[in-house]
Amino acid sequence: SMNGRLAPYIRPGVYFYEKSLQGRETKFKLLIRKSLGTKPIILDTMYVLSSVDKLQTYLKNKGFYHSSVDKTIKYKKKTASVTYTINSGPPCIVRNFNYFIPDTVMSSYVMADTANGKLRSGMIYDTYVLDDDRDRIAGNLRNNSYFTFSLSDIFYVVDTSNAGLTADVELH
Repeated sequence: SMNGRLAPYIRPGVYFYEKSLQGRETKFKLLIRKSLGTKPIILDTMYVLSSVDKLQTYLKNKGFYHSSVDKTIKYKKKTASVTYTINSGPPCIVRNFNYFIPDTVMSSYVMADTANGKLRSGMIYDTYVLDDDRDRIAGNLRNNSYFTFSLSDIFYVVDTSNAGLTADVELH
């Protein structure tokens, strides 16, 4: 077949690997397989499904609660191609963002550094930005004599009751 004649030029490593497996095993064939051969990559459909899950989780973390991820696998002779189609849907917008810090001294340190924060009303809700702000605030407080302050001392209360289109975020 034409495909058999093209194989050494298109995928030489796979060609040598498969040729070295034909017939009786010899030291020469083993040498060819080890030095020139490339084991063919097998499509793992479980890995494809895992990728869909990871994409969906990422989109939700980025504030796209109405997103969808579809996959299409096309097989052509000995190759497969996977296409992921992402429909982001409308983003969740931070409607209100408020700080709730009962300790007045601690609150003054946090409020003095808000210009360096990335969380703002009107932005697309993003859990990664929340994590970055938590790191920044904890570091700031540790630098201002709250040495034992931990990341777990900061938490967010997020209300996305408007069908996931808006979020009210409170930092405690």
